[in-house]
Amino acid sequence: MNGDFTRVTFDPAKHYVRVLMQQGRVQLDSDGNEQAAILLHYLQTLAADLIGPFGGPALDPSGEPATGFEIQVPADTGDKLEDLVIGKGHYYVDGILCENSQWMDSTGSLHDFTYFAQPDYRIDSKYRKWPGNIFLVYLDVWERLITSYEDGSLREVALGGPDTTARSKLVWQVRSAINMPDNTNIPTQTAVGNWREWVKEHWTSFEGWRSENRGLLKAKAREESAQNWDACAVPPGARYRGIENHLYRVEIHKGGDLSDKPTFKWSRDNGSVIFPIRKLEGTIAYLDHLGLDDRQRLKIYDWVEVVDDAIALQYDPNMPDQPYPPRRLAQVVQIDPLDMTVTLKTPDGVSLPSYAEDSLVHPLLRRWDYSHRDSRDSTDANIPKRAADGALLIDEENWLVLEDGIQIRFLPKDENGEPVVQQYRAGDYWLIPARTATGDVEWPREIDVNGSVVLDENGMVKPKALSPHGIQHHYAPLAVVFGNQVVDVRNIFCPMKPCIDAD
Repeated sequence: MNGDFTRVTFDPAKHYVRVLMQQGRVQLDSDGNEQAAILLHYLQTLAADLIGPFGGPALDPSGEPATGFEIQVPADTGDKLEDLVIGKGHYYVDGILCENSQWMDSTGSLHDFTYFAQPDYRIDSKYRKWPGNIFLVYLDVWERLITSYEDGSLREVALGGPDTTARSKLVWQVRSAINMPDNTNIPTQTAVGNWREWVKEHWTSFEGWRSENRGLLKAKAREESAQNWDACAVPPGARYRGIENHLYRVEIHKGGDLSDKPTFKWSRDNGSVIFPIRKLEGTIAYLDHLGLDDRQRLKIYDWVEVVDDAIALQYDPNMPDQPYPPRRLAQVVQIDPLDMTVTLKTPDGVSLPSYAEDSLVHPLLRRWDYSHRDSRDSTDANIPKRAADGALLIDEENWLVLEDGIQIRFLPKDENGEPVVQQYRAGDYWLIPARTATGDVEWPREIDVNGSVVLDENGMVKPKALSPHGIQHHYAPLAVVFGNQVVDVRNIFCPMKPCIDAD
């Protein structure tokens, strides 16, 4: 999440059950955020242990049959399937509660959401088509950060409207695919009862949708021997040279394996520095402000990303059959501080969207911080190379220097040293806290079974290779559709008696 955080401290492996405040101490955002994360982890784990990886109640609170996320054919459907109805109610995915309500029209009547008119996944009419004659309908669940720009009610106008907090929103999207997560084709002929079992059998493998090989990253800011290794000591040869504490974010811009030339971008402020767009015409962006202070001020040659709700909600590289807004980078080449406008230059072949005044999709420019050097012609293997899309090329052979001694390394091997083809996923990210007090980054070191640090061939402590910190997508099957027929493949549990037959 692109919030203005000091750091993210929750680690389920530490088995902490609560955060305890102490009198007279400084309080940080990370403490309160960790307490919320601990409680959320407990509740979702409990729900997953009781329900399983996915499931919904058979009865609603009134005792009537529940229809949470039941996929149905509209009553007026003819020979051609135009849309699908999504039943209101609850469904759990990996212990995460998904709630589907109804929408109200101008007369006060309530209606169910449909596949092509979902609250967080709206598809343009010209792209409204099914992936095939027979396909899977499934649920994709993940979290999205909402700031006061996307939701103005987060500001307290009585205090002048300060930007104090953000919210994590659960996004659920009903999607479709012609293959199962293990890339198995859905059989065209099978009994209805067998279809449920067939889907559950092939759903056990998430390879391709939620692959564990989404990339591995190491980070460091100084070399240290085992004799001098102390995470709390300030070494005389401290290597992080920044004058401020930062939370670095390394984010995948373009995904794929190494043959696809994947790219990344990085920010020293977790990608939280944004500039709301009032209007965008051609390459001229009219902004609400040019920066809240000198540190966050937009400068010439800065690289920015054009983001809106459609891009944030619809971009999913796992499902290429659907149209998704591209992620666009541009470079600031001119700034007019009086009119608060900036002129942008895009890479070859990249065009920017247009936004009118008072756009409802909350367009903004998000600043990335790798513009301090043009690395396209550099011969230094440790300097990230600029790609055609404006981001930086992923290099799995060398340590890459970001700034002020911060170094990262993308790995082509797993934790056992075995070669693995990494399938990088656009939007995935790693967070790297950098601290001036230690002159280093807060990044775990490799520890062996005896609790000792692992050394490299030069006798230096090895940073641990980590999978992306996010974005975590959770999936669950809902139905198989063939022609105008729908087979319900949800998992139904009975929280009360009497209970209806799940079949």
